Amino acid sequence: MPYVLKALHDLVPSDSNAFFWVDENNEITNICAEKLLPPDVMRLYFREFYDYKVGGFRSIITQTGQRERRIDRASRDPGFYQSDYYNLVWRDHLNAHHAMYAVIEDQGNRIGQLSLYRSAREKSFSEQDENLLAQITRYIAHGTAARPKPRADATEFFDTPRVGLIILNARGEIQHLSGEGKRLLFLASHAAVSRQSLLADDDDLLPSALKQITQYLQSIFSGKSAPPPVWRIDNCWGRFVFRAFWLDAERGTDSGLIGVTVQTQETLPLKLLSELKTMRLSDKQKQVILLLADGTSYGNIAGALNVTTNTVNYHVKQIYERVNVHNRNELLNRLLFPSGG
Repeated sequence: MPYVLKALHDLVPSDSNAFFWVDENNEITNICAEKLLPPDVMRLYFREFYDYKVGGFRSIITQTGQRERRIDRASRDPGFYQSDYYNLVWRDHLNAHHAMYAVIEDQGNRIGQLSLYRSAREKSFSEQDENLLAQITRYIAHGTAARPKPRADATEFFDTPRVGLIILNARGEIQHLSGEGKRLLFLASHAAVSRQSLLADDDDLLPSALKQITQYLQSIFSGKSAPPPVWRIDNCWGRFVFRAFWLDAERGTDSGLIGVTVQTQETLPLKLLSELKTMRLSDKQKQVILLLADGTSYGNIAGALNVTTNTVNYHVKQIYERVNVHNRNELLNRLLFPSGG
């Protein structure tokens, strides 16, 4: 879903996008947002504004779900822009003023709501924006409803640019969090972001595993045998890798500070999609590359794309010439490490 939200900007310009999964009672079961509210603000939202009659989630999804297209370019009463809800949530944290909503359904089953936001400096969403969004909602529904089984050998992961910093004392207690560190730690700790999970949660988001890797770091420094000071967790948001290291010269002492980077990783297909987006290749050639990367044979690629094996050979030859490589391994290295790393 993060990649869907990012790709939507190319179709309908917006300041940020979000997706809300719901159950049969229109209750939020999870949230994926480009501008995720801080935990304290999110708890405030669920306590105070979730059931708002004007602009609250329940009223929005109910009204939007009754429209023929299941899309609503929200028009607000002037009083909404004077409310605490607008000022504390929309303006201060989302930088949002305009919104457009699409209820996503698959074969009559409601999956969730897609929300697009624009700031007060931007124009409100137009009929053209609504028409563009209407063209793709069925594809979003189909992709979101699908539950493909993960492959047992799908183990290749690559670092992304998303990195945050957590600073701990020698006892493993948080002293400081960068903005991105706070967001990534929250997502790593919360596979589900909902009213039930947030209001039942406490304020301590530091997993015990982080304290464990600080102990590993201290043991290694004192010459004892210990695993590497690294912790990895996988959940529905992806893979998060935590790496601990000493920050200052007082390492190994009670006053020493420990830095922990938290970095997201993505699978091979997603990494390739990010790189292919900037390359001057046809859509068919990009499909061939993704299948090649997956180890698919030429014959199976032909079957998947409904073309002949000779056509696949032609596409592969064109790709190699355009990227200036000679085989699959060189192609993957060029795409995965464009700077030669």
